[in-house]
Amino acid sequence: MANEHVAPYLEAPGLCPDPIFVIGSPRSGTTALAQSLNRHPELRVGKESYVLHDFFANGRAEQVWSTQMSRVNPCWLAHEEVERDEFLAFIGLGFNALFSSRAEGKRWIDQTPLYTPMVGTLAAMFPGAKFLHIQRDGRHVVRSMTNFERKYDAEKLKAAQHNEIPNWSRDFRQACTTWATWVGAGLDFAAENPSRCITVRNEQIAADPVASFELIQSFLDLRRHPGPANFFGKHRINSSWVKDPTRPDDDDWDAWDRGRRREFVELAGPTMERACYGTGPDLARWADAGR
Repeated sequence: MANEHVAPYLEAPGLCPDPIFVIGSPRSGTTALAQSLNRHPELRVGKESYVLHDFFANGRAEQVWSTQMSRVNPCWLAHEEVERDEFLAFIGLGFNALFSSRAEGKRWIDQTPLYTPMVGTLAAMFPGAKFLHIQRDGRHVVRSMTNFERKYDAEKLKAAQHNEIPNWSRDFRQACTTWATWVGAGLDFAAENPSRCITVRNEQIAADPVASFELIQSFLDLRRHPGPANFFGKHRINSSWVKDPTRPDDDDWDAWDRGRRREFVELAGPTMERACYGTGPDLARWADAGR
């Protein structure tokens, strides 16, 4: 077993053995879900961390391991027969210790949507972690993504680093493909790892917070607590919907014209079907109904 060498360290005092990652497409409700869970007395949520993406996205750590293992001149990793998952798990220990050091003795939650495409790497880095994949109707998400900059005033937009304002906020096609790709990644991971990941729907949580959080708390092996459901039902978090009378059509995806609707269905339609937000014929009728 690749992680047999790691297991003793996961039991070290002060280290969280079972952190939680909230994943999903941007603008799907990751922050609202995480902040609601923060109302459970056993959990601690911080800001989005981003740092794991900067270090490990796009298989960077796996590539280092693969390069070392294929060296002509034998190296330590190859000689000691360090497997890929073991390598990643030991790397994860350091970050787990860092995050645990700020978690006030509680089980920590990370809510960074940017980690969704690299969820397989995270699963190996944090072998005790569980994952909550939150999804939301892609039309609502894309509408919110393309209005992302409404969250900021002109000064904050000017001060933001170039990579803090994502390209999908200014590109409808990229917003559609981002939603489809990231939801697909979350659904794939949940299907392959049912004991470690469940998919929850934003709309279902909003419709019945009590039942939804009972399910989530059971999956996470938490004692039931009313705080998360009470918070989710009363707070709107991280919204891009500051009213702008100069852009009325952006307030409703049913106001999209036929061209935009068809573009959305072309790019995101298969994932909408897979995520049970409509059948192909339903989506085609919706697309053709635009002006």
